[in-house]
Amino acid sequence: MYDFFNLGPRIKKWITLLSTKRKACVILDAGKTTEFFDLERGNAQGDTISPFLFNLGYQILLFKLELSLQIEGTQTETAQEVNAHFEEETGQPLLVSNDPKVSAMADDCTLLVSLTAANLRTIIDYLESYESLSGLGCNLDKTALMPVGRLTPISQDILDIGLKIVPELTLLGAVIKNTGVSFGENEKIITEKVRKQVNFWNRFNLSLPGRINVAKTFMYSQINYIGCFLPISDKGLSDISFVIEKFVKGKLHIGKQKIYDEITNGGLGLFKIKDFLASQCCSWIRRANNLDELWKRELFRGSYGSVFNVRKKNFDARKNPILAHISGCFEKFIFSFTAKNENFKKAYIYENSALPFDINNRNYLKKEFFSELEYEMYKKKIYCLTMENILNPDYSTKDKAIFEAETEILLSDIKFNKIRILAVNAVRIFRKDDINEKRVDTVYNFCMRNKRGSKRYREILNGKNNDLISTNILKLGELLDQVINLDSSMRLNSLWTLNYLNNETRTFLFKFHQNLLGLNTRVAHFVRNHPRTCTFCSLSQDPDDSPETFLHLFFECNHVERLLDTFFTWIFNTGTAYHISSRSFFQGFEFECHNKNKVLDLVLILVKKYIWDSKLRYNIPNIEDLKCFFLSTFRTLFANNHKVRSITQKSTLFANNVEIRF
Repeated sequence: MYDFFNLGPRIKKWITLLSTKRKACVILDAGKTTEFFDLERGNAQGDTISPFLFNLGYQILLFKLELSLQIEGTQTETAQEVNAHFEEETGQPLLVSNDPKVSAMADDCTLLVSLTAANLRTIIDYLESYESLSGLGCNLDKTALMPVGRLTPISQDILDIGLKIVPELTLLGAVIKNTGVSFGENEKIITEKVRKQVNFWNRFNLSLPGRINVAKTFMYSQINYIGCFLPISDKGLSDISFVIEKFVKGKLHIGKQKIYDEITNGGLGLFKIKDFLASQCCSWIRRANNLDELWKRELFRGSYGSVFNVRKKNFDARKNPILAHISGCFEKFIFSFTAKNENFKKAYIYENSALPFDINNRNYLKKEFFSELEYEMYKKKIYCLTMENILNPDYSTKDKAIFEAETEILLSDIKFNKIRILAVNAVRIFRKDDINEKRVDTVYNFCMRNKRGSKRYREILNGKNNDLISTNILKLGELLDQVINLDSSMRLNSLWTLNYLNNETRTFLFKFHQNLLGLNTRVAHFVRNHPRTCTFCSLSQDPDDSPETFLHLFFECNHVERLLDTFFTWIFNTGTAYHISSRSFFQGFEFECHNKNKVLDLVLILVKKYIWDSKLRYNIPNIEDLKCFFLSTFRTLFANNHKVRSITQKSTLFANNVEIRF
């Protein structure tokens, strides 16, 4: 095997040395271990080289099963048809198997072969021969035979082989039936897995950030595992979404849209499952670019000369539902990508619904636009038409003679003018004035640049515009009688995601900026006889009790106002009294030093949290308690978090204050 894969003598010597005369022990409870014993052969589980050696040895068996002429596959005609289409479209042959039979993931191998006794006996002979040579054996008791296609009674010679015959099987977590598409069963499995996760984590009474982390880590992964390629019905997506939404919200009273809004827009930052799975499907297109497998070549056949220009209509959803689903998701991505920045300037225009002939009429360039003769003659060139063939860099349209010279497509004046009108409308719709939005990219470059993950695809599919101040900050500005700009809005909405704060503080901050805190004026609407007056004023028996509004509790109350002036005079330590403004307290400071502003943001967070905790404990806030709370909390953050330590040292905010030392 080493010689087959062309390994040199030195690496073979090292591998042999690492794989012989091995000893191992078993770790028991309380850290105790058994006595060491000899491994008779091979490597221990968990060894770094173990999976690589297994893959190399296993690949020999896979080659034998795949390339053997004694095993008849089922995909010969399809593979030959796809390869012929590729050669016709590109003029280049594909040097890959015309009879794909084997697919393997780790030690789980699936064969798609013709159901004959001779085929099965040959396969079993190969497995037994491989076991006698390598020691790696196939467990035939766990091997299942699932007939597919035109189902007829199984012949006796096949039954005599002794393999278990089943109508369905679970392959890498996905249920596959021999009667055709069976996605409904998989939807139920996914939903049940998500419910199990919810039932488990509900016991721990997690905070809001904790529930979000659990949902993203343990629940979306249950969906993504097979949902990244499997079509899931709208009802299935709705059921799964409802389970996750209910878990994440907990007792929090927020609208459904807030769950999926961006954090900077006042939301929780979760992503809609439909968009999440669609973006996962888009990432398969990049993997299909090298066309080294049959499904990739099938995907190419349903495109217009490139897998990055695929269309759903070119697939029969009954025969190939998965590729139809993937191409449908990527088709939506293409249209959304065309509208992003000024990408339309390099976009394909054939069957691109984002580029209509008329703003009021969504008709776009289709096959029907051309005569049968024109289409057959220029088909490949029509597929490759981009806006660059029509538009100049200065947004003007090209002359007909230049168009014909570049594309070699001869059209009548009327048809060419219609295509020019399409380009003019695209400029009118998508041209940007902002210099930052004038970037131009192609689908191919975008996909090949993003080699991992699906977040970038999801951002394009969502098409969200975060250029507006969020509704919760607008409401906060009304309560405070302040004008809050876009930058401040995004910063305030993001404060609760600071990971060095504890989850209780982060939950408080989210409620604070969402106006969800249980103030007396709000609770009085729902609880009979609940007082509306300020908690601190009532405790001090102030004759001028004021309603406990947002602004009053955190800033205008006499107890709070004195507390803030004294505390920030102590913080700044300038020798003169410091009266903090309402704007600075609720929106943050605006010093030239950004690190100073960040440290003061943290100070403001701790002060607001102390005031709220005092209300919940029915204690009137006092300066000594606040100082003690601030110093203990900030010292912990300073000691445990590098970022807090860095911005504090760079800010020099406490450099001259002998009472504040970390």
